[in-house]
Amino acid sequence: MFRAIRFRLALWYTVVLGVCLVGFAGLTWVYIDRAINRRIDDSLREVAQAFVAAWHSAQSSTPNRKVSAAEVVQEFRADEFELVIFDEAQREVASNSRTTRVRRPRRARASPPTTQALLPRPDLAPLFREAGAGGEAFATLDGPSGLERAYAVDVTLPGRREVVAVIQDLASRRQLIDDLGQAFLLMAPIGLLVAFGGGVFLAGRALDPVGAMADQADAIEASTLHERLSVANPRDELGHLATVVNRLLGRLEAAFDQQRRFMTEAAHELRTPVAVVRGEADLALSRAARPEDQYREALDVIRDESRRMTRIVDDLFLLGRADANAYPLTIAPIELGAVARDAVRSEETIAAAREIAVVCEAPDPLPLEGDESLIRRALQNLLDNAVKYGRRGGHVWVDARRDDGHYRVLVRDDGPGIPPEEQARIFDRFYRGASARAAGDSDNGSGAGLGLAVARWVAGVHQGSLELVRSDSTGTEFELRVPAPTSSPSPV
Repeated sequence: MFRAIRFRLALWYTVVLGVCLVGFAGLTWVYIDRAINRRIDDSLREVAQAFVAAWHSAQSSTPNRKVSAAEVVQEFRADEFELVIFDEAQREVASNSRTTRVRRPRRARASPPTTQALLPRPDLAPLFREAGAGGEAFATLDGPSGLERAYAVDVTLPGRREVVAVIQDLASRRQLIDDLGQAFLLMAPIGLLVAFGGGVFLAGRALDPVGAMADQADAIEASTLHERLSVANPRDELGHLATVVNRLLGRLEAAFDQQRRFMTEAAHELRTPVAVVRGEADLALSRAARPEDQYREALDVIRDESRRMTRIVDDLFLLGRADANAYPLTIAPIELGAVARDAVRSEETIAAAREIAVVCEAPDPLPLEGDESLIRRALQNLLDNAVKYGRRGGHVWVDARRDDGHYRVLVRDDGPGIPPEEQARIFDRFYRGASARAAGDSDNGSGAGLGLAVARWVAGVHQGSLELVRSDSTGTEFELRVPAPTSSPSPV
């Protein structure tokens, strides 16, 4: 169960959220700690300033500084603060500390006490020195009950120098920080558990369409490839995934349809020559003795139909291996002009039977790296179509030359051309238009509608192309293009 995507997504979400919470808690703790320190420092400074102002006011009525300081310290309302006044010798002038109190003098006496308490807090001595003349200083001290924050400010009076120190216990601040840390420790696990549960729920809701698509895809079989996945929102990632899968199903459907047509048309094309062979054999054997010329005629028909079947089987075998990317190419240096001339010579017998003159022009050496047998086969297929469907007593032209980094082989005839409505499908396997069937069948042609498909595949595996340049009442022209090598290899 925990290996499901929804749990893994929720776990990753929880881990990321946990890291964010830890970082947020740490930054919040640091920020609050510093904010509290600033507030404490500001309050210490404000208390010291208020005390100094009250002290100055008291001196106007009580000129004796020690008496006025003692009176203001005792009357100043700052219970959570400890006030201590030092003189230049670091002796205590007045304080509201529980450990040392300066007795308030009687108003009947004109002079202050003659004895002063020594500094009861030796740890305040560095703060006294740091305040300096006319300056101020802050320090964190280790007091009797814990940490304390102290502030000292130098008060310069005519002829003398006093230091006022304000001290505050940090117990309340420490308790606030501890409570904040405990709150974080308590709420973080609860928040993570809630986040994990919510993540599982949200991930489940987000992945429910994936489960639905999986169920739909699992129900699609070879006989139901026309069905498609439902696309709820084509603009999100899941909708894009469903669209891509639907396109894949469309390609699979087209491939299955092509395979079915391939098998059906192959069986149809092979059935005719097989039926002819069987019929001729049955006819020849139907009688005990026949004239020799009848036997020879039957054997000629059987031979022609066998050649046709052989060519169909070879083309089917080649295309089948080509579809599976299993055809072994034999790449070697060849001379394209020589291959074109050889293909023309092999077609001269068939062309002569139709009184067609085949003209080949390959003036320049055309060295090429390729599979010679496949190149020759493609050219023979083009020539075979040109001779078969060309005008009787006409011409077929083959022109091979180099052009802009490519080799161009043009095969042109002066036949009646291909009807416009058939031109878009001439490269389909087993496709033969009505005019092609009539022309081929009238001359016992061996074509099965595979020649152009094979020739285009040969051009493709050589990084080239085969296109119909034009086809009209003046003739048909095909162009085979293959890349020319940058450095000319030596033909074998």
